Amino acid sequence: MGSDFSNLSQKLSEINSVVSNMLNQNHDFFDHALSISTQDFLGWVDSEKLISHFEEYSNIAKKYEFASYEKIFVIGMGGSSLGARVLIDNFLRNKKREVYFVDNYHPEFLRNLWENHAGSEIMFLVCSKSGNTLETLMIFEYFYQNVEQLNKNNSPGQSFIAITDQNSRLDSIAQSKNFAEIVYGVKEIGGRYSVLSCFGMFPALMSGVESSDLIESLIDCLVEFRESDYFLQCEQLIKFILEGLVNDEDKIFLDIDPQLSGFSEWIQQLIAESLGKNYKGIVPLIHNISLEVHNSNNLIFSLKQDSIFSYDVVKSPIGSIFEVQLSNNNDLISQLFVWEIVVASLGVLTGTNPFDQPDVQLSKNETNYFIESNEKIEILDNQISIDELIDCFENLDKNGYVGFLYFTNPQSNVPNLMNSLAYTLSLKFHIPIIQAIGPNYLHSLGQLFKGGPDNGTFIQFVSSNVGQDIQVPYQNFSFYDLMSAQVQGEHKILNLIDRNPLVVNLGNEPEKKLEKFIEKLKLAGF
Repeated sequence: MGSDFSNLSQKLSEINSVVSNMLNQNHDFFDHALSISTQDFLGWVDSEKLISHFEEYSNIAKKYEFASYEKIFVIGMGGSSLGARVLIDNFLRNKKREVYFVDNYHPEFLRNLWENHAGSEIMFLVCSKSGNTLETLMIFEYFYQNVEQLNKNNSPGQSFIAITDQNSRLDSIAQSKNFAEIVYGVKEIGGRYSVLSCFGMFPALMSGVESSDLIESLIDCLVEFRESDYFLQCEQLIKFILEGLVNDEDKIFLDIDPQLSGFSEWIQQLIAESLGKNYKGIVPLIHNISLEVHNSNNLIFSLKQDSIFSYDVVKSPIGSIFEVQLSNNNDLISQLFVWEIVVASLGVLTGTNPFDQPDVQLSKNETNYFIESNEKIEILDNQISIDELIDCFENLDKNGYVGFLYFTNPQSNVPNLMNSLAYTLSLKFHIPIIQAIGPNYLHSLGQLFKGGPDNGTFIQFVSSNVGQDIQVPYQNFSFYDLMSAQVQGEHKILNLIDRNPLVVNLGNEPEKKLEKFIEKLKLAGF
């Protein structure tokens, strides 16, 4: 069953009030609307705070403008790194520093990264708003140990910069290990709303994006926002999505220009983690072939590049399309801000707290439990064959969606093969599929899967192929142990809330198994 938004039609008249009060940081308004205290949640709309904050961390980045490091490893999960990826991949950079985003701890992936780049000068940016993100801290320990062994006569901490809140666990670690810098976030800016703070902007500066380009775009966006077309776009986009919800369309397809790298994933996590709660939510789907075959009432957000900025709502045979054309980087920065406003406003209008993530925390708790207790649950008791998988799809509600949940080396061919499998099944059965690669999805889509509308079917693809495992430094568990704990924790939680996941066992040769699956589907005429 999808979300119940039957009472939303009356909310359409409140859009302007909600957006205006948000820009005014009217805490009393939002405290009343959400029945919470919002004192620590609206810093991301404070233009003075964002601009003065930029001046602080840009001065730190200037110290490294001519530093000799050739490569940057950005270590972080969810909103702590996705925003940085958008800025780094889409702004012109004046230096050819290679940037690697490390949001996966698969042993084979980590080992390959280190072995392929150990001979280079690397600056590691360790990003965690809370400073307590388990995966981020364990990945950091792995690289710190390797740097320490490589540079026995130097201070290994000088190759690391922490981006975190003051007095966090990561802050303490950074001080004790003599990090080169600690860049402090703004307390009132949450992780997934932090793209225009140091979590997005500082990695971009360190990668070679010009400070002047970023601050000019930031000022143009924030200072002129109320008088700009972006403000009107905000209101119209909220109205577009609300009207879809009133008409029982709780999915939005993100049709983003492939050249705008990372934007789809950033919007997807923002929507999923902010709104997927209390059995309600909007299911954000990154555009694929399923869009054309799903139904004629699709909600579609289209973002393309053109010579001038514009937006419009158009009707098409595949649904209603909110089209936006970007002309420059000012528009890009503004679209990030627009979507933060849109999603937070939708939370208020639908009675959902857009600033917490209760089921993400639940996953963290279960992971810690399985690691500390060494308890095992036999998730393969629920495994199905490829024939049973096909039967499952034949019986699915076409108004729902499917989540493919799996952990893998992101540099392997498994993600491509999973995309091929999803493409084939989605095309055949006219149902959209979300690809969710762990552990990163646990910090974004995982909130939607567990807290959102009960119209998802979840399939865990498990494999014992991790290559040579790696012991997590200073811990009594390995990275495979951590992976196993997170897979089991996710399985347990989904079962407890009656969203019983199915399991496909890919064994120790996942690529071969997937290739056989896909070939079998083709032979069956799919």
